[in-house]
Amino acid sequence: MKIYKSPGEILTVMLLMISALAFFMYTITNNGMKSKYKSLKNNAVLFTNAVTTNLYNFSNERLVFLDEVINENYLSKIKSPFSSGFCDATRSYVQFDDNGRKYVTLTCDNYVLYHYDIQSNEMVVYKVSDWKTKKDKNSEQQQMYNCIDSSTSGNVYDDYYEENYFLYKINSDNGTNYFDIKEIDSSICDVDTKTFYRTEMEIDVKE
Repeated sequence: MKIYKSPGEILTVMLLMISALAFFMYTITNNGMKSKYKSLKNNAVLFTNAVTTNLYNFSNERLVFLDEVINENYLSKIKSPFSSGFCDATRSYVQFDDNGRKYVTLTCDNYVLYHYDIQSNEMVVYKVSDWKTKKDKNSEQQQMYNCIDSSTSGNVYDDYYEENYFLYKINSDNGTNYFDIKEIDSSICDVDTKTFYRTEMEIDVKE
């Protein structure tokens, strides 16, 4: 005996199947991102521990960049959980406050674990756009620095850097001990400044 369904009944069944498939795909994607955020946190803890163990060997005991930790061979490059690349060693750092409390910022692709206290379970992750010189609506701005090559009028470095990393880079490359951009002698670096912009969106991270 054949059972015939009306077009309305067939449509209802199809919608239920599509909804079930969408929910299934959402669950897989959501669980996959949770795993990546957990990996991001674990890498931040690993980075912080490497800094703490070797703190007195760094040029600035209050602010240590991942780049310096890697250059000193205390840690290998950190694999990004979000791609086949590595976390940004120039924009990842461990910072100490006046009470010695540690906060880590780890930047991997377009995801930033910001100011994370490894003693706390609360983590704030932002999804950010790339830095660019054009301002968009609701974008944040950041002054960044490079050196001008007097012989070519081009830039010495491949990228413009935020102030603290730029100072570390200048001191590391030239054996200097500058604490402020204004202190940099023009014979060391003809400083070039640009304003960059990016957008950011806080992500609701639930482990």
